[in-house]
Amino acid sequence: IRLDSGGNTDRTIYFRNQGSSTTGGAIKSDQYLSLWAGNGSGSPAQYLTIKTGGNVGIGTVSPSYKLHVYDSGSETVAKFRGSGDTTIIIGGSDTNSGEQYITYQNQTTASNAWMVGMDDGEDFRFAYGAAGEITSTNTKVKIAQDGNVGIGTVSATSKVTIQGVADSPAG
Repeated sequence: IRLDSGGNTDRTIYFRNQGSSTTGGAIKSDQYLSLWAGNGSGSPAQYLTIKTGGNVGIGTVSPSYKLHVYDSGSETVAKFRGSGDTTIIIGGSDTNSGEQYITYQNQTTASNAWMVGMDDGEDFRFAYGAAGEITSTNTKVKIAQDGNVGIGTVSATSKVTIQGVADSPAG
């Protein structure tokens, strides 16, 4: 299929239900290639953009990177799930707290997960517990901005602070 426009730089393929003037979706080619979709009641919205140079945007019309994903309604921007039980979520908490981390979750046990990333105070944490929020309770290791590392504690007072009983090799 070849589409040419008579002087207009916008080339569009529309997808509609037969007998309807409401656009269900569209593929447009003007300065870049874009995919538009609608819910059947009004004008469709732009969801995918491929710009000159290969930058791809999902949820943004101005991708700045090879893959640029944006969602204004959620801190979670990507979820990868295999056919088995592994899920990786990239983004932040579900409570709009400003945390940014990656969640590793086993879908078989679903309620708990490992979370690795930055908390509200811009400290780095490794946490295990209820998926969706890094808390002081579920933090296993915290690396503070000053370089202090807490294992079993979020209140490291020296370069390495270990809370609880530490095993050491005999001899």
